[in-house]
Formats: sequence, C-alpha cells, structure tokens
Amino acid sequence: MIWRDASRALRVAIAVCAGLIAVGVVLTVFTVSSRHNSPRTVSQAGHTQTPLLAVVPGAGNGSARASKSPSRTKAAGSAPSASRSGSSARPASSSSPVSAGGSLGGSGSGDGSVSSGNVSYVRPGTQGYRGATAELAVYSAANRRTPAKDCSWNTAYLYLLCGGTNLSLNHVHIEGGLYWSGCGSLDITNSVIDWHPSRSWFVVQDACSSPHAGAAITVSATTFEAGPDGMVYSGTSDTGGITEYTGTVPMFVSNSLFAGFPQGLDPVAGSVVRFSEIYTPESICDHGNYHCDGLFSQGGDNITYEGNYIDAAPSSTAAIFYQSSPNSAGNKVIGNFLQGGSYSLYNENSNGLAAEHNTFGSHTYGYCSLSGNASWGTWSGNVTAGGARVTPSGGSCR
Repeated sequence: MIWRDASRALRVAIAVCAGLIAVGVVLTVFTVSSRHNSPRTVSQAGHTQTPLLAVVPGAGNGSARASKSPSRTKAAGSAPSASRSGSSARPASSSSPVSAGGSLGGSGSGDGSVSSGNVSYVRPGTQGYRGATAELAVYSAANRRTPAKDCSWNTAYLYLLCGGTNLSLNHVHIEGGLYWSGCGSLDITNSVIDWHPSRSWFVVQDACSSPHAGAAITVSATTFEAGPDGMVYSGTSDTGGITEYTGTVPMFVSNSLFAGFPQGLDPVAGSVVRFSEIYTPESICDHGNYHCDGLFSQGGDNITYEGNYIDAAPSSTAAIFYQSSPNSAGNKVIGNFLQGGSYSLYNENSNGLAAEHNTFGSHTYGYCSLSGNASWGTWSGNVTAGGARVTPSGGSCR
C-alpha cells in the first residue's frame, strides 16, 4: 500500500515538472518571436522641431534638378479636402498583402509583400526597418560616432557629413540625416535614417556634382522618418527622404518606409520603387499652402513604381505626380495603393504612362488627371478600394 502511494506521488510529480517545462518553452519562443517581428518605432516625444535652412557647400539650397525643372504648379482649383481626415500617420500593422491583380512574377520580402506571383500592394505598417532597436549602431552629433573614417558631424546643423567614393550602411541609426559627397554608389539597408534633430533641409542628400558611370542609390528595408511633427517644408525645394544633386543617379528602393516629409521620393530615369510605404501628412503640406506629393517625377524615362502603399495629404498635388519638360516616356505605375491628393494619379507630362492593377482610395477632386499634352499607355485592372472599376474619361477618371 505504501509503495503504491509513493509510486502514485512520484508519477504526479513527474507530470507537474513536465508541464512546467512545456510552459517555459512556449514563453521563450513567444518572447523571441515578438522581439524580432514587432515593428520598430523611434520615440521623439517632447521635441519641438523648428528646422532652419542650411546652405551646404557644393549643393546650394536644394538641388541642381530644381533649376532644370519647370516651375511647379498646383492642381487647378486645389483646396483642402473635406472628404477625409488630414492625418497620414502610419496605420496599424497588418501582415497580409492586398492583391491588386496582375501577374508580373515579382516577389517582395518581409511582412505584407508580394505572394503567389501576383502584384500586390504592401499593407500599412509592414515596411521599413523591422528589426530590434538594440541591433542598430547609433550615430548622432551628440555621441560624435561615425560609421566610416571619412565621416564627420556638422555641429551647427546636426547632420552627418561623409565622403568616399562609395558608402555602404547596414544596421545603422543616423540621427540628423546624411550629406554624402561621394560620386560612386550609396547602399543603405536594414537601417533608420531620422531627420530629427537636424536643422537642415535634407534627410539624405547625394551631393556629388559629377557622378561616376554606373552610380546608383540602393535602399532596402530602411525607415526614413522625421519625428512626430515631421519636417517643415521650406518652400524652396521639393524634399523627399532621398535627394540627388544632378538628377542623373537612379534610385532602387524596396521594402522601405518614408514618413513625415513633403515628398516620399523624386526619382530619376531608370529608377525603381517597389513594395514601400509613403506618407505625406497634412501638417507638412500646410493645408495646400505648400506643394506635396507621395512620388514626384520631375523628368526621366522608364521609371517603375510597383506594389507601394502611398497615402498623401488631401491638399497635396497627388499621390503620384508627373511634371517635366520635356515630357517623359516609358513610365509604369503597377499594383500600387494610391490615396490622397487633388488627384491621386496626376499625369501632366508623361507620354504613354502605363497604369495597371492599381487600387485607388480617397481623393479631393478625382482618381486621376490627364493634361492635354500627356497620354495614357496601357490602362487595365485599376479599381477603387471597394472593387469598382476606374477608367479614364477625358482628362479625369470615373
């Protein structure tokens, strides 16, 4: 009898220990998974941003492109929208892609990108740097650290100044922005580039006046941000997350996030922007007093925008805007989500612009606008967020 009771007690003790071990394993897996899959945010609470204009040697107050482009005009009759909230803060994260139809056979990487070979726009809150804060090397004017030997800090305007023919940045957090004077290629991956606390007009500026043949800007899985109040638009330049002095160096951007700037990007000929999120908030556009866009093409042929989620302020010109002299050609807008702007897709100067499998959200005056000296190329599979077809009709869409 005593032996049976002791045996029973031993079996119970073993079962309890096994249960405790199983719970411990589950908790450990959950903790590791949460650490590596949660989106990273940079808290800037309490900072008041009043950026000043910094005149940077060799770059002027803006870029060489501005002098070559026509004077930018706002959409006729453009006014603040009453149709939706002016806030363009990042929505809650979701890991599922949204199919926009089509079949280009491309694939993205990271949460919310392309699956099954279909063109899909990425979900809000899924792109940019997705790793842990602790995995980033922090560089700031405060700690005076630099990522390369030919880098230093501008202590007056609080940005990082780097030379060297080529510059590669991986797992860095730069506080204050980057001014790079190299004439080769710039590569940024798995990083955070934060404009705050800079007093300059740029976030990342490629300032070389004579780029080498084959020079390029390549960016992936990186967050470009400006703090809670965003960057104040100066009115003298169209400023995006990355600016380039000559207007000749192509950008290859994927799975990245641009938030809090007057523009997302202003790419040049041959550029490709894929599976990225772009937000231009109403606070930056000042309710129509400044010109803002998600993507602004001031010229250049064969530019591709694919699978992006673009949410522009209602008073901005457009989620995607084409304006150049001479007209551009060979450009493609494929499988994007386009929301905001006077017109979400505004084609003023692009010939044969292909628009395929895009989804249109809210707008101020219309889904699209076409000027008399521009034209659509292939137009197919474009729909509203509710699934209704969007088709060109004269100079607009219905």
